[in-house]
Amino acid sequence: MKKLNIHTPKYRKLVEEFTTWLKKLNYSDTTIYTYSNQVREFIHYLESHNITDISKIHVDHIQQFDEQLQVRENEMYGGALSAKQINSIRKTVNVFFRFLRQVKGHSMYSDLLTMKSEKKKIEVLTIEEMELLLLSIDISQPIGLRTRAMIGLFYGAALRKSELEFCKLDDFFFQEEMMRVKGKGRKEKMIPLTQRTIDYVTTYISGCRDLFEDAAEFTEDYLFIEPTGKKMSEAAIYKCVHEVVDNCGIESIQKKKLTPHTFRHTCATHLLQAGMDIEDIARFLRHFSLDSTMLYTHIANGQI
Repeated sequence: MKKLNIHTPKYRKLVEEFTTWLKKLNYSDTTIYTYSNQVREFIHYLESHNITDISKIHVDHIQQFDEQLQVRENEMYGGALSAKQINSIRKTVNVFFRFLRQVKGHSMYSDLLTMKSEKKKIEVLTIEEMELLLLSIDISQPIGLRTRAMIGLFYGAALRKSELEFCKLDDFFFQEEMMRVKGKGRKEKMIPLTQRTIDYVTTYISGCRDLFEDAAEFTEDYLFIEPTGKKMSEAAIYKCVHEVVDNCGIESIQKKKLTPHTFRHTCATHLLQAGMDIEDIARFLRHFSLDSTMLYTHIANGQI
């Protein structure tokens, strides 16, 4: 979702205080980023309905905002928001009101309930499809080197979207063939990288990122940046993945609904098919519970 502007000074200060509160509670950078953007959507809704003071918020406003989520368009894909997306925003609003009670003395509760998410088919690519997709990327231009490095990391390091979006240059230890991943709950994990993945990343840095850095007035230290020097957004990452699929010319891939997470599923499935121990795969994927990893046994056996 695009970052919405907040015009009321009191609300802007409130978002800053909310962000500070989340940091004190040791929420991860990714969660703080998500919560801050989603609470901006709620406050933007309030402003659009001339509610410019937090003390004026009524339970009806929360319910009306929730009803709007049911019909709001998904800005990235079109169509309606999924149950998972709506649940995420509902959770944020509930956390925001907990902040208002604990820090600002606001007495009202928000108890938006989550809805049951529809179970979706998990898509994975075969080893041959994965190889063909990587080979289909046009690396004659610098942007192609960036795209290949992104797909290579999604697959080779089984990164989540947020882990890739927020990874920085100093998270890579190329000589040691390792990468530091900052995942859920501020957990940090060192994971191994294949030589091919390292080659993709280093070629992107020298053949694309360095060019952006030289041309930009200010460059952030994130690995994946735009020509302006700014970090790539979530929407830009999704767009790159979709363009690769649209332009690959491989019918069996184009029939599948691919997302950045598809490559994580694909990596885990291929590791399992290659005979890697399920507990080792769980550690590589940074799973808190082995139950999450057991899902891939069904995929590998063709049950999903």
